[in-house]
Amino acid sequence: MPDQSFRMRWVALRNRVISRPAFQSWASRFPLTRPVSRMRAKRLFDIIAGFTYSQTLFACVEGGIVAQLAKGAATSVELGQIARLDAAATARLLRAAAALGIIERVGDDIWMLGEQGVALTGNPGAIAMIRHHHLLYADLADPLGLLRGERNGAGALAGYWPYALGDGSEGGDREAVSPYSALMAASQPMVADQVTHAFRFDRHRRMLDVGGGS
Repeated sequence: MPDQSFRMRWVALRNRVISRPAFQSWASRFPLTRPVSRMRAKRLFDIIAGFTYSQTLFACVEGGIVAQLAKGAATSVELGQIARLDAAATARLLRAAAALGIIERVGDDIWMLGEQGVALTGNPGAIAMIRHHHLLYADLADPLGLLRGERNGAGALAGYWPYALGDGSEGGDREAVSPYSALMAASQPMVADQVTHAFRFDRHRRMLDVGGGS
């Protein structure tokens, strides 16, 4: 196809140019291309460091730091006691969280929620999703092995969603689906708020919500 051939040639040319260290160095210094170069460099760094970001957030949520700071300011000693961390580990976690805007230092060893952290307060659905991500982290420890089917079983996340197996075996086991049902119940208000603001429902007389879980 002519369009496909042209696109392949264009992408190949683009990739050859961008991959050159000399071009990258020039683009980072030239005034007109410098903003784009910096934006793309930051985006790439976010992809590289994304796992660290999410793990930092998970530690702050699971360690009780976000919940404690939602009540008001606290010292690093207080936060360390809540998270059951020693002083050095607490300092590392707080610095990492501050760099992401989850918390911020407002005085001499006084911490409060940052803009990203305060967005979590009053949003139990987001907190529930963060807390269940450890299952996904376990599955992604070896992503190629997971995709190749080399790991035993369907994975931790598949076990969290028993219905994904498609064999109907979860129907009579309410205990098996209860964790997923709890997550969906916690996140439903957040999802419903987005849906109701994105679509005009006044043109309809009735609505039917089809849900899963238990």
